[in-house]
Amino acid sequence: MKNKHIDKLLLVDDHRLMRESLITYVEDHCKGQLTVVAQAGDGVAAIEAVRKHRPTVALVDIGLPLMDGITAIREMKKIHPSLIVVVFSTFEDQAHVVSAIRAGADDYIFKKDASAAQVVGNILRAVGGSAPAPNTLQNRLFTAIRGAEPDQLVGITPLTGAELEVLKLAANHGYSMKEIAQSLGGKQRSLSENTIRKHLTHIYEKLGARNQAHAIALAIKTGIITAQDASPADSSSL
Repeated sequence: MKNKHIDKLLLVDDHRLMRESLITYVEDHCKGQLTVVAQAGDGVAAIEAVRKHRPTVALVDIGLPLMDGITAIREMKKIHPSLIVVVFSTFEDQAHVVSAIRAGADDYIFKKDASAAQVVGNILRAVGGSAPAPNTLQNRLFTAIRGAEPDQLVGITPLTGAELEVLKLAANHGYSMKEIAQSLGGKQRSLSENTIRKHLTHIYEKLGARNQAHAIALAIKTGIITAQDASPADSSSL
């Protein structure tokens, strides 16, 4: 009788307790499916573990010592191109998700509120060839990046947090630059219209957009914002 294939998992996280809790879960719930063959607490050790153990899949944190997770993913994929990589990170911004995808990640899980069952479920989904869970930022960005032609990738250059805030206010409410400055400034900080204008200029450059309406359309196409967020009727207000 032929032995059932068991996928090999590498855990890469600088928190030992995190690694040990996931090892315990895998041992208790994934017998015959998944086994942890190695663990690493930094990016350099992760690369050595890939070279030595040739795992099927690696769960990788981004905030690693010695070598950051994004760089480590690139190096691991060079050594073992068929390696499946699932990122498990506290970073929830678009820039980190996009960087991870471009480095070769197959899925991206936010650590906030993620249970061991959800993490392992995503690992098994990735090993099975399934895309990230639908209706998530990760899914939209994976779809946009993987389906884009090289000359279209400019449309998904990561926006900073401030730029994303400005774009959402422009799309959601059709605010003028003065209104966006007032909305973002509030009582804690003072923003000028010139600051907002600079943010908009950077947004247009990153998205390859001609104007606000074009920027909103490109942002929807690449999943940065949803169609429901947009307010086309006010697109001439900036």
